[in-house]
Parts: sequence; structure tokens; C-alpha cells
Amino acid sequence: MNGHSLAAPALAPPPVSTSQQSWQAAWRAHQEASSAVFLRPGRGGGALGLGVRELRWLKRFEDLEAACSEAMLAAPGQRAAFSLAFQPDACQDLWSGLPPGVVLVPQRWLPAPAGWPEPDGTLPSSTRLLHRRSVPGRRSWSEQVRRTTEAISAGRIEKAVLARRLDLSFDRPVDVPGTVARLAQQNPGAAVWSWRLAGGDFVGASPELLVSYRQGRLSTACLAGTRLDGAAVPWRDKERREQAVVEDYVDRAFRALGLVPRHTEIGELRQGSFTHLVATVEAAAPDPSAFYRLLKGLHPTPALAGEPQDQALAWIRREEPFGRGYYGGVVGWAEPDGEAEAVVAIRSAWVVGSRAHLFAGAGLVLGSEPAAEWRETGAKLNVVQRALGGGDGDGGR
Repeated sequence: MNGHSLAAPALAPPPVSTSQQSWQAAWRAHQEASSAVFLRPGRGGGALGLGVRELRWLKRFEDLEAACSEAMLAAPGQRAAFSLAFQPDACQDLWSGLPPGVVLVPQRWLPAPAGWPEPDGTLPSSTRLLHRRSVPGRRSWSEQVRRTTEAISAGRIEKAVLARRLDLSFDRPVDVPGTVARLAQQNPGAAVWSWRLAGGDFVGASPELLVSYRQGRLSTACLAGTRLDGAAVPWRDKERREQAVVEDYVDRAFRALGLVPRHTEIGELRQGSFTHLVATVEAAAPDPSAFYRLLKGLHPTPALAGEPQDQALAWIRREEPFGRGYYGGVVGWAEPDGEAEAVVAIRSAWVVGSRAHLFAGAGLVLGSEPAAEWRETGAKLNVVQRALGGGDGDGGR
């Protein structure tokens, strides 16, 4: 396997009671000293992993199943957490030095205390925003969207997802546990996570399930198309085409594994200030390894890359002025009994000290307009920006 294991450091964690204050205090105490990973499935209670018992760095996506199995064999009865970058070559710029993927079994998991997080408004941010900058700026973004829609009109690609980055600077180091609590408060149906990686913290609140394996069944959410709440307008053909492209892609991935998928009717998913089109696809799969095969077949979906995939990924490399790193990648967890879940790592940020780098993308198809896509990405960026204490705003002209 292309990976390696690191010995667990000696830790003497402070006693932890069930109170929210002491639980988050233990999180903060370990944040710098060793390692901390927090995972909360959508509407779940969540668990905090402290320290490092087993760690695998991955060079290839194909190593994920073996790495999870090996880590859990070395730590019997313990859940493994994993995270994968958008692509193996995506860890550039801000993400330099990070591996394309990581599997972790902490020294211990602590369940979130009852009632966590506290009601909205009880955990204000202690940071003050000093500076905000969009990469690219608005003019460059408009040119990117124009070039992309021209390429689509010429038949070179069908869809491409372009991202932009928002860089924030604060007057003091970001309180990661507090930020995660606010993300959970403000996005009650989202999967929320925080992962300490090489001196920084990858945090987010994703509405998008990639793959779940429960009780012998695989399921995924075909989510695409975005509408800001308050816009009393019907879904446009653009959003319906986006969703149809994703659902067709997912159907083919199931069938490539010999599975017979069942589709639900297309509905709406409301998450914070957004509404998305969504359908669920599921199939019976008695072999737990089907989870990893389907994960490999799906990632990255047209909702994060575009279609056809190879041409869309090449277009992203050409147009985006930064490496995506773990944004648009995968965050998930695997249980010793074979059950597992993975979400798409969107609505996320890379936090290093007093700086935070937020990412958001827009699916560009024929008919996409630069101003509308700027507003959409700005609204997505605000999900994490508010939790960090940076207010609203897209930071560019």
C-alpha cells in the first residue's frame, strides 16, 4: 500500500465530563498539541477524536479501502476517519506539503455532549475581521465565466464547475471549536467536520452526501442546482439540466458495479439560505467493499468537476488560479462492521492561525451569467464566513 503509519504520541488528556464547556475545552487543549478531528453526520450528535492512534497518508485514491482496514485492524473496535483531496495533484499553493489523502484512528473518540451545540446566538465569535480578498476578483471571474460558456457553446465541454477563494484575515487566531459549533448551529441538516492537518484546520458544513453504506444498502444524493431562498421563481432549465447531468452520472456509476439503482422523485433540499434540487439513488449491496468502489466511481461528480469529466478537470486546471486542495474532496468515516459514509467537502475553509481561506464553486452550463454566478458563490462563501465571525460579503470588485 502507498502510505505510512506514524506512532501515536504520548498524551495525557484532561478529564472530560459531559458538559459542553469541558468538552470544548478538551478540544482546544489538543488542538495545537497533537491532533483533533470532529465529525457530525447530518442531524447527528457528532464525535470528537483526540490524538493519533493510527495514521495513514495516501498517495492514491485506490489505497483508501486498504488503509481504512489496516488502521482499524491495528485499533480493534475503533472508527476510522478519512479525507481525500479534490484530485491527487490538488495540494498546491496553500495546501503544499499535504498528502492527497489521510486515514486516522484517534486515540479516543468522545461523543458530543447532549444538547450540543447550544442554541444559536450563545457562541459569538471573538475575532475581528481585518481584511477580505476574493481570488479571482470580480472582473477576472467574469472573464472566466465568459470563456467557459464559450467553450460550452463550441461543444468542447458540457459543464464545468469553477471555484473561487475568499481570503480572510482576523485580529487573532481563529477559534476552531467555536467556529464548528456555529457551523452546526447555523446548518442543522449539514454534515459538519473539522480536521487538523499539518498545522492547519480543514472545516466545513456540507449538505451533500456522496455515498452511505448502511444495512447492506448503498445510497447517494444527486444534488445540483442552487436557488437562494426568498427568490420566488420557478426552477430554470439551467438548474434542471445541472441536476439531470449529475443523476445520469450517478446511475451509470451504480450500473458499472453491476448494481440495480432505484431513483426517488426529484425534490428540493433546503439548507440554510439555499434550496437545491435533489434525488436519492440507492441499491442493495451485500459486500461492504462496494462502498469504496462506488466512492471511486463517483468522485468527483459533475456537481464538483463537470462533464465530460476529463475535459472538465483539464478546464479547471487551466482556469483556476489556485489549488483546490481538500475543497471539493471527500470527508468520511468507516466503522469496524463495514458501515461507512462520505460527504462532499463543500462549504469549507482551510484555517491557519488568524487566516482563513474559503472556497465555493458554481456549475457553469450554457446560459450561465457571470453576475448570477458571482452572487451564488458569494452566498455559499457566507455560510462559513459567518461562522468564522467575518460577517457577509464577497470581497472583490
